[in-house]
Amino acid sequence: MGLNGLFAQQGTFSRIYTGGNYDEGIAAFHLPDNTYRLIGNTGSYGWGNTNIWFIALDSSANFMWHKTIGVAGLDKAEDAVMDSKGNIFIVGSSTSQSNMSYQMLLIGIDTMGVVFTNQYYGGSDWDFGHGLCLVDDSLLMLVGETYSFGNGQSDAWMLKVNKQGDSLWSDVIGGAQKEAFYGVKYKPNFGFVMAGQSKSFGNGSFDAIVYHTNYYGDSIWFVNYPDTTDGGFYDLLFFSDSSVATCGYQTDTSNIYEDNSIMKFDANGTIIWNRIESRFDQSSNYTSLEFQGNNIIATGKTTAYGHGEHDIVLSLLSNNAWYKGNFFYGRENDEYSYSLNKDTIGGEYYLIVGTTESYGLTHPGIIFLRLNSELKGDTTPNIEIPSAINSIDNNEVRVDIFPNPFNDELNINLSSFDYLEKKEVSIIDVYGRNILNFVIENNNTTHRIKTNNLSNGIYYLIIKSKKNSSSKLIIKG
Repeated sequence: MGLNGLFAQQGTFSRIYTGGNYDEGIAAFHLPDNTYRLIGNTGSYGWGNTNIWFIALDSSANFMWHKTIGVAGLDKAEDAVMDSKGNIFIVGSSTSQSNMSYQMLLIGIDTMGVVFTNQYYGGSDWDFGHGLCLVDDSLLMLVGETYSFGNGQSDAWMLKVNKQGDSLWSDVIGGAQKEAFYGVKYKPNFGFVMAGQSKSFGNGSFDAIVYHTNYYGDSIWFVNYPDTTDGGFYDLLFFSDSSVATCGYQTDTSNIYEDNSIMKFDANGTIIWNRIESRFDQSSNYTSLEFQGNNIIATGKTTAYGHGEHDIVLSLLSNNAWYKGNFFYGRENDEYSYSLNKDTIGGEYYLIVGTTESYGLTHPGIIFLRLNSELKGDTTPNIEIPSAINSIDNNEVRVDIFPNPFNDELNINLSSFDYLEKKEVSIIDVYGRNILNFVIENNNTTHRIKTNNLSNGIYYLIIKSKKNSSSKLIIKG
């Protein structure tokens, strides 16, 4: 069973990357050389509790290599952007340099996985990085929250830095309780707009906030939208007239569930419209926005209309955020969408990254979708379990396995192996038990395995020769 609502479409794909522990997806980028880079967090690989996961894919989104970023503590990405050269900048949080206190973390990494910026920001208390944006070819704006600086429990925090990570200026916004910024956008000759939530301003619960500064960080306006129960904003979009749309969630007193929220403010901070999609006894929120011509696409998660606990939701909205259609992606368990990026290489596409607990996975993995302009894509995800840890393993080769998930038969394409060499094949279950072993000595490039004796579930397929090896996650059912 594939992703709900998807159909095979040229130029589209669905991919899952996972290991033996919790993994989650943050963002994906289509590089100028037509390859892809995927950003996530991993508990399966690396050196600590959680490391940042950097995955390189070829022009067809086939796995090439991966590496982790981080050391013995917790290093976690929360947002990422790409510049015109394909360099990727990641903001998040880390305990690796602060004796287990969190610090805001900025990573700059090139297309080959070389880290050229690695900076930590913070004080003696906890400090977190949640969002960032490019200012120009040399500058970035970082946003998050700080317990080390400011007026209250935590304050919304913004830092302007160069691409080497040197801080140019910073500021905090907050009252006696908690504030945080999650998203930021920059528009030349207008300045920065940041979105987040506040517990100091509003009704005493978390309320959505929007803050506008000029290029130098001078305050221009601040708006809080007091919800009756709870609310917050995660992402923003600039319109041509400098008005801005924000997305997130609102919760009112009629139920305890989060509702999708998208609001528009004019250039002076006055609310133009507020759209809330209430699903009563269902929970939904938006995490990311993009334009599609004159329309808006919003993505996030929902328990309404899907087939699992949470499904990925994409809403096609008019320029005024009236609903034109909803699209859902998911299976039996939870799916979450964290980011949405427009991809114009080879046409009009959309890259969606999140986390999945379906498809027979024993632990959450990264889900990565490329959808066409109609928000449609392939039906069957290709599931990868990388085996190299922190760098390219020159002995690791790619093997195409189909179908995956499978039923009573599995096909292995061995064209990447030396056809003269003997290949040892093992199928191992999630408990490490060797379920099936055999040797392939013939020269066929595709080998067929009968799997009718295997129980439904998740397995690891390992192929070894004298020169090369390959491993992959496979699922029966």
